[in-house]
Amino acid sequence: MLVATPTTLLTSLISSDSSWRFFEDQNKHTAELAERAGKVYDKLRTFLGSMDGIETKPEKSHRTLQKARDHWSTGGTLVKQILISRS
Repeated sequence: MLVATPTTLLTSLISSDSSWRFFEDQNKHTAELAERAGKVYDKLRTFLGSMDGIETKPEKSHRTLQKARDHWSTGGTLVKQILISRS
């Protein structure tokens, strides 16, 4: 059993507050990272889907290749998304 004096109680509360803020910030950053990772995943999935179309339908490859290029470059490139997430 510990006896809480005003000094030890205040120190404990300040320590708890600091820990709480740290974990709150970590959760916010984790959520932002998860959102960016989701965007990167969606863009990559769409791009790879277009590339699959090139392999399975050679007669439509030019149109499918253009579609893949469009997915790659619209809304910020995959490389740009990755670079943004690192900053």
